[in-house]
Amino acid sequence: NLAWYTKRDSIHTAVVGAFRTCGLSVYDAAHAGNSFPDLVVGCNGITYLVELKTGNAPQTEGQAAFAKAWRGSPVVVLRSVKDCVDWACKIRRARAA
Repeated sequence: NLAWYTKRDSIHTAVVGAFRTCGLSVYDAAHAGNSFPDLVVGCNGITYLVELKTGNAPQTEGQAAFAKAWRGSPVVVLRSVKDCVDWACKIRRARAA
């Protein structure tokens, strides 16, 4: 059934693994639909919504509208496995300080 098909960015699986290796909690929400971000990530008691994009791919209109309307912390957009690892290290250090 194509209604359940969700396109994932090519870095999706590698990013989930990298976040978990860095000690973050990860919930893969790519199946949620309705422009909800790809991942829910937890670190040091804080929950982040993460949208994965590769290269210069823009957010869809729905993703941009979701991010604008979201009243929690800003949706984080990450574009490579390296960006994800760097961001994970940054948020871990920020809360540890």
